[in-house]
Formats: sequence, C-alpha cells, structure tokens
Amino acid sequence: MTNLEIDTVIEKGKEILSEHHKQTFHKYREVGQLVLASGYRKGQWNSEDRKKALEEWAISRQTFDNMVNLGLMTETEFANAVSEFPSVHAWANRGRPTELRPLPEVKFDIIYADPPWEYRVKHRRGSPEKHYPTMTLDQICNIEIPASENAVLFLWGTNPLLEEALKVMDAWGFKYKSNMVWVKDKFGTGFYFRGQHELLLVGVKGDVHPPTESNRFPSVLQAPVKEHSEKPTEVYDIIEKMYPNATYLELFARKQRLGWQAWGNEV
Repeated sequence: MTNLEIDTVIEKGKEILSEHHKQTFHKYREVGQLVLASGYRKGQWNSEDRKKALEEWAISRQTFDNMVNLGLMTETEFANAVSEFPSVHAWANRGRPTELRPLPEVKFDIIYADPPWEYRVKHRRGSPEKHYPTMTLDQICNIEIPASENAVLFLWGTNPLLEEALKVMDAWGFKYKSNMVWVKDKFGTGFYFRGQHELLLVGVKGDVHPPTESNRFPSVLQAPVKEHSEKPTEVYDIIEKMYPNATYLELFARKQRLGWQAWGNEV
C-alpha cells in the first residue's frame, strides 16, 4: 500500500472519530477494521505511518491497539464486549490489578494528578465507578506525595467536588494559586448544569515562582472529549513549557509519556 493510500485511511479514520453521534465502541471498531483492511497486520504500515495516525487522531498507542483488537473481533465477540462493559476503557483494562504499587522514592518538581474521585451519588448515568475503581477523599488525602521541597501541583478537579479537590491540595502540602478551564466539545451529565468543562487547579509548595511571561498560557483550553475521564494531551506540553527542565510525575496515569514518571494501576 502506498503512502497516499495510507494517508487516505488516516484521513477517513479522523472523520470517523469526529462523529459524535456514534458510541466510542463502534467508532473504534470501525477505525480498527479500516486499519486492518489497509494491510496493517501484513506489514503494509511502517512506524512512521503509525506515528502519523497517532498524531492525526490524537490518541495513544494503547488506544490504537484497542482499535485494532476491536476490529479483529467477531460480531458476537464485539456485541458481548459492548453489553458487558460500559466503555472501551473498562473493556481494555479488564483483569488489571486494582492495587496501586508503591510511589517512587525520588522527589519531583512537578506533580500532575487526576484522582479517581468517589462521588456521593453512585450508580448514576456516567458514574466513574462503572469505569474504574474510585477512592474516598480520605484515601486520596493520605497519599504521601513525593514532591520536592519546592514544587508545583497540577490537580484535576470536577465541578461537584471542587471543595474536595482544594482539601486534597492542602493535604498534599500545596497552596492554591490559579486554575485553567478545559472546555469540551460536547456536554455530559451533571447535577445542576450538564458539565462541559473541567478545572485544572494549580498549587505551589515552597519557593516557587510563576513561569516566565512567554511561557504563560491562556486560562481556557478548548479540546475534544475522548475516552471516559481522559484528559487533553495538550496539558503535558503546557506544563513542560511552563516549567522546562523539571522532573515530572503523573499520578493515576493511564500511559507513559517520554520524560515523565508515571504512577497508577494502568501503567
């Protein structure tokens, strides 16, 4: 298959993934089947083709593999997966251990965290408990964060649990400074309003100065929704530019990023 043909496949896959009316399971399977039909398992794709697809589709290697695996399923296998699991994320992580491994012993300048918040109202539509194990506020607060004496915390908090997020920040030894708003391309569930944004809180510990003016970003980030609870990959770039040449730790990570230490039960 020529590069032009693979480029066509990548463009078609991008169109499929942008179809918001389709369930993620079905979009991923359709793209996976498209990739397989283009000779992916027969060596028609090289590493650069895959890299381009990941960039154009704004997905991780794990998500790409999930698409291919869904594409390989029979109709019966796929139907069973859709009926048994509430999301692709839950299906892909079936059988994984829920116990967290010990935290790194070294200290980090930058802590980036997206805790698995436990909601007061369970079993509601879109409840996190349907997708991954959650933790109580006390459990999250009691984590001994391996932060340097002078460090910055980037902490994702949800609108209903904003007060809890600030308590976690304080328990971890950081002082709240500011926040960034992630505005999504579609709204979800909610108690008073149907949520279409999340907050990335920023806190500091010790003697830490704001980034240089040229490395300060707008407080609003507009990015599409992907898998359940998955955050925009652009945030990594923002943090790295705000605080270059630092040591980075992501808590409750879903994937490994070059130059970062990842901690969680999914990596």
